[in-house]
Amino acid sequence: MTNLIINRVNYILSEEHPNLYLSKIDNLIFRMQFIHFKQRLSNRLKDDTLLNWLKELKDEDYIYYSFTPPTFNDFLTIKPENYPFNYFKAKFVREQIINFFKARNFLVEPFPKGKDLSVYEKIDDFNNDWSIYRRYDLLVRTHRKEIAFNIGSEKTIISNQTKQFHSTDKIRIIDTKDNFVKPLAGKEGVNNCRIVANKQKRDELGISTEPRKFNYNTLYNQLVNFYNNHLLSIDKENFKIEAGGLKNVDLTDLNKVNINENLMLFGKEKTDINAVTGMRDYGIYKPSPKATDVKFIFVYENSRDANQLYLYLKNGLKHYPGLWSYVGIPIRLSDIKLQYNGTEDLKNKIDNFISENLNNEYYSDLFVIVINPNSSQEKEELDENEDPTYYTIKRKFLEKGIPTQFIQDKNIHSGSFHYFLPNISIGILAKLGGIPWRLKTKRTDELVIGFNQKTIGEHQFIGSAVFFSNDGQLGKTFGFPETNSETALIGNLKSAIEQFISQKELPPERLVIHYYKPQSGKEQKSIEDLIQKELRLNIPFAIVEINDSKSQMDICFDKDFSTGMPESGTYVRVSKTEYLLFNNTRYQKNPLRSVAEELPIKISIHFADTGGFSHRDLISQVYEFSRLYWKGLKQRSQPATTIYSKLIAEFTANYNGELPNNDTVNNTPWFL
Repeated sequence: MTNLIINRVNYILSEEHPNLYLSKIDNLIFRMQFIHFKQRLSNRLKDDTLLNWLKELKDEDYIYYSFTPPTFNDFLTIKPENYPFNYFKAKFVREQIINFFKARNFLVEPFPKGKDLSVYEKIDDFNNDWSIYRRYDLLVRTHRKEIAFNIGSEKTIISNQTKQFHSTDKIRIIDTKDNFVKPLAGKEGVNNCRIVANKQKRDELGISTEPRKFNYNTLYNQLVNFYNNHLLSIDKENFKIEAGGLKNVDLTDLNKVNINENLMLFGKEKTDINAVTGMRDYGIYKPSPKATDVKFIFVYENSRDANQLYLYLKNGLKHYPGLWSYVGIPIRLSDIKLQYNGTEDLKNKIDNFISENLNNEYYSDLFVIVINPNSSQEKEELDENEDPTYYTIKRKFLEKGIPTQFIQDKNIHSGSFHYFLPNISIGILAKLGGIPWRLKTKRTDELVIGFNQKTIGEHQFIGSAVFFSNDGQLGKTFGFPETNSETALIGNLKSAIEQFISQKELPPERLVIHYYKPQSGKEQKSIEDLIQKELRLNIPFAIVEINDSKSQMDICFDKDFSTGMPESGTYVRVSKTEYLLFNNTRYQKNPLRSVAEELPIKISIHFADTGGFSHRDLISQVYEFSRLYWKGLKQRSQPATTIYSKLIAEFTANYNGELPNNDTVNNTPWFL
């Protein structure tokens, strides 16, 4: 089995527990509402001094507490035997780490979002007014007596001197009261502190916000140095960090998906592990049912762009053989076309063009290629401030059931366009109902539904992609505003189950929901009631929470691969129901060529233990669906279920919460 290291270290706690110090004033690091404090100490509140001290507090008031003796007089001490230390243990560990790094002149953020604490080490001067800090994020896992730590930022910019600002500014400050990094969050009377540069300030300073290039070996060495130079020095009577370096992953926590999940089926049932060579050597798995009928409408500004693109799609370019040879679709032109002069002209012309040339309600035999000077080729992440022409034009054709492919004009004449063309062709094939490739695994009749969300301004929208099997072909799509998410989720889930039964003439064997956040108990109960009471089905279901972004906290390193990236398909249990899945292009132990560095994704499994599911099956299924993403040849770490849902949510957000309703929108990946 692979020899992996995880970015965690063990800590040791003394058997002797510390005193707990209380204050009614906001001058200690932690706080708890009095109502919760009473509940935690309900069996210990017998001391008259403590009762007298507490009697004036209301339930909504806060009690402030610490494990370090205060430097002021108005506080109360609770002995270890008079409070439940296990409940407060994680806070105690955090305070020891905070005190250690403050003593070493680190800046400390005690309450960062999603972590237990962050510490900032000065790396360099940016200029006379600003310095560069490296941020380390830490997470305390008391049930395993572990501390996970990672680098959160290589280039946090913090002012050397105090700055003037407004209380409404969205910034983080170095609070002069305790020297902690905190969000300003409308604090009154605070207007002269050192600040952490936000996006606006970084733009003013000319600092790029592009993510740093990730490298496993570099990160490993940085984490080892942080451990050796700092963490290992935490050695107190009641708390210390164990020697021995970063932990080895326990073999009981280490596993790998079935090797068959790595193999993909291409033309003539031939298999390959790589989409690039599989498409090159064997071709597509299943042609489009519309291939011989479809005609292409070109929308363009410059005739030279359109003519050049047409010739490349027809005759090929370098290693790209042409649309017909590559994906089995001949490039046949429609009798209609649209030429425009700038994006405003395109928006002005589109309605007349459609009303004059496309009078039917639905077209199954047309495909539009838009050569657009303002939009990169079909982005995966679309900025909400981007020119809305992309969404407007796409919707106009979608309402007629016509899929579109946007291509940036400058790419057509670039020397690397032959690398774009295979990805474009695969997208066209998928939008026309073909299957570029599928997994060489047993076909399952499970209902697998992905949900994801997109936020624009203060509004959130949910998108969903439904699959009736594991071949990658969509069964249904829908999107809705987050404000009525519970009702809409259940309604669309019911619709998907009923559609599955209608098509298959039997219920699904199992229901698997790929979700973008933890589901509440109320949401779980609604799903149970829908399946068991309303639909009267006896099918198990599981919810697999898939972090929308790649894991930013937990990471593993392969000791047998120069402390590099673990093999594709490796997964590591990091808590009872949480796993890291390494989903990348390192398919062999010793790959023949260099592989792209890819972060793992975090998976949490809910409600599966009572439904006959195994965690391995569910993780393998996530891995399968990551290989069924047909936006291009490059494998993605996220599964198609959640990537597609994210894209659907983005379009829903830009279409005021409602998608067009026709066969193209409901049953094809038109959003690619």
